Amino acid sequence: MARIKLSALLQSMTGRYGGGVFRDWKGITVLGSLPITVSDPSSLPQARFRDMLTVIGKKFRALTQTQRGCYEALAAALRAQWEHYSNEAGTHHLIRTPRAPYTAAGACASMHALLNTIQIWSKTDALIPWPIGNSAPSAPTLGNLSGSTAGLVIPWSDPASLGTGETSGMVRVWIKSDDGKRFTQWAGSYAYGVGTATITSLRCSGGGAPAPLTKGMYWVQLDAVGAAGGMRSLPSACEAFSIIS
Repeated sequence: MARIKLSALLQSMTGRYGGGVFRDWKGITVLGSLPITVSDPSSLPQARFRDMLTVIGKKFRALTQTQRGCYEALAAALRAQWEHYSNEAGTHHLIRTPRAPYTAAGACASMHALLNTIQIWSKTDALIPWPIGNSAPSAPTLGNLSGSTAGLVIPWSDPASLGTGETSGMVRVWIKSDDGKRFTQWAGSYAYGVGTATITSLRCSGGGAPAPLTKGMYWVQLDAVGAAGGMRSLPSACEAFSIIS
């Protein structure tokens, strides 16, 4: 790695240069080589998700100001819901704090993307006006993990409260491996009442099809999404389990 000594006229350098990239490291501008591959390249699921967000954005722009009002209310509800989470997440967590502040368009995109993950809405459908006054379900409770390379068994208890205006929803499972070979990923959505999931394969860093589990430590976390208003719960505790056989 090369080090760059800057003059008084040139205070900093960032970005690519030839086969390298300038970046800041402990207050020093350094030049490192560009990686041959990235850990999470643009994949088909990512392309589909970006396309869905584009469709949502176009449909949102076609709404009247009155129709947008319900999403402005949702934006305010989301800001209130996630206000303190960044301070409560702890050291280990898979589900990150949503970007804020939410705009009406951002809230609309969030709602429909979440409803898509629980098979309630698809990009060919019309936008669903947010039911003003709805609230998110409470967090599901993660049980004791078990399993082997044949499958990681994940039990849980459904949310104690489904949320105002909600009668159904789904629990979503998030997993990553401790060694970084399986990046943080949504591993599936399950209707209330199912209570357990067995994960047998995960996508790997660097792309490619899902691969069978290997020995090592895995982190698991859950959340829940209401079917009517598309609001997600705060995350469950994040627990680790070591597969040894």
